[in-house]
Amino acid sequence: MREKNDLFADIVLINGKIYTMKEDDDRIYTSIAIKGNKIIGVGDLRKINKFIGNKTEIINLKGKMVLPSFTDSHIHPPGIYLMKLYDVYLYDCQTLEDYEDVIRKYIRNNPNEEIIYGSGWSVGAFNGLEVKNGPRKERLDNISKDKAIVLWDISYHSVWLNTKAFEVFNITNETSCHRQKEGISCSNIIKNEFDELWGCIKEEAMGLIPKKNYKKEEYIKAFECFQSELHSYGITNIASISYPYSSSFMNIEWYRTLLEENKLKLRVGYVEYLDTVDYKNNIEDTVSRRDNINYNSPYFKIIGTKILLDGVIEGNTAYLIRPYEEESVGKVNYFGELLWDQKHLREAIRISNKNNLQVCIHCIGDGAAKVAIDTLEDLIKKDKNTRTLRNELIHLQLIKIEDIKRMNMLDLISSIQPYWQVKAPGFWQEVDYKYIGERAEYEYPMKSLVDIGVLTTGSSDCPVTIHPNTMYAIQGGVTRNLVNAKSYGLQPITNINDERFLLNKYEKLSVMEMIKLFTTKGAYATFREEEIGTIEVDKYADLVILSQNILEINSLDIEYTKVIMTFFDGELVYKDINK
Repeated sequence: MREKNDLFADIVLINGKIYTMKEDDDRIYTSIAIKGNKIIGVGDLRKINKFIGNKTEIINLKGKMVLPSFTDSHIHPPGIYLMKLYDVYLYDCQTLEDYEDVIRKYIRNNPNEEIIYGSGWSVGAFNGLEVKNGPRKERLDNISKDKAIVLWDISYHSVWLNTKAFEVFNITNETSCHRQKEGISCSNIIKNEFDELWGCIKEEAMGLIPKKNYKKEEYIKAFECFQSELHSYGITNIASISYPYSSSFMNIEWYRTLLEENKLKLRVGYVEYLDTVDYKNNIEDTVSRRDNINYNSPYFKIIGTKILLDGVIEGNTAYLIRPYEEESVGKVNYFGELLWDQKHLREAIRISNKNNLQVCIHCIGDGAAKVAIDTLEDLIKKDKNTRTLRNELIHLQLIKIEDIKRMNMLDLISSIQPYWQVKAPGFWQEVDYKYIGERAEYEYPMKSLVDIGVLTTGSSDCPVTIHPNTMYAIQGGVTRNLVNAKSYGLQPITNINDERFLLNKYEKLSVMEMIKLFTTKGAYATFREEEIGTIEVDKYADLVILSQNILEINSLDIEYTKVIMTFFDGELVYKDINK
């Protein structure tokens, strides 16, 4: 009888198709040995057999596909779950009538709440001026005149309020946001032609609304639900992005609580949001926390800061090089607006990088992307260390090809959301195309970024993407066409080139390239390439087993692929009970 010693594995996975994702090794292996939280062997079963002891658990994968578990490089925990558990949850609604029914039901079931919070509406459900301005306050007034109602849109760039909410928060047609106080024009408290409050406020003006006070146990429950969902999609590493205007997302203190209670089963790279005015104090506080031993863990580390440089196309707040379509926005030569003073932008990046913090810059419009790249290029000329900090541009809905080339020259990273790279039913035609015209045909470049050499990662920006199912993202990037048709009330497409939803087929990537966006590239962007992202000896045993080999099937069937098992730190954290 063999005796267990340090050689023998705790778990051995056999008979799989194991893709290591190592750049210098394109062979497919069959077995993996795991001891504790590390991989101690990868190869065929004859090579791995020496690691099998009497107490080793052997799992027969029966030919299933094995990959490094996935990274989501830009996400907002706990996603939808605080709203889904405790507030007005509009994400499953398709129509305005659905929104109204859900809001009424919530108020009826929660008679003691004076302020009603919620999120998940989309301008795609509205018509006319309500697409441009957001929905009117009168729609909510018809539901309740006595309770303040506060509803974020799905992008968290706009808030829909009723008259009572404006009154409770002391917002009038003369109220200004803090950017006006420093001499910067701000038009994000929306008004009608009579200079009366319309019903929506956008971007930094949302800071006028007080945050809801959730209880500790509510945060923890919501996060555990979110974490379980990520495990079910094979995600074990994330860049967690804070958010300033709503308390329905995780802040750094809640992560410390999760660590203390041993409830964190993800690798988290935390990115702190920077305020346009108070950014110096934000950075100082972030550095202090990063250097505090209480925040240091193999599961959690502070890696960067976030700058919201512009808004979104659907809010007319993305900053463009060419103006919006005049007929749709009702303004001549309107380019959107930068949310940062450029002098402050430069200083915020400089101070962050000086303190070895990566900077993640939200750039939806090509104008914002150009400003960000111009600023980073100038800083790199003065301090070469800026080039090494893995600074990122996020989203890049529009960007000029010459600026993509500059991103490559400056070693900038792009974090993109393949979930969105489709002519979304009920949205693309009515919103994107109306606002930016033919430019919408070429939005969300992906292959251009990869081919030019920009290190590109995949992410969901959840809860903007409601469910961060990595298989949806991979299929979306491969097809640039409709995925999860059921969520739109449609039948799945049967032709990969179905013109109704196809968005610029020349920007498609291969399945393997898409896998890399969510494995090796994501690990690098979160400063964990020495720990995860590939399957090799001495790396953490963070693995995902898929129900089918997505490299071998019809691309339109990738979305039906299930995660069979997810391993995190050598522990089986998810198993499909139906398999």
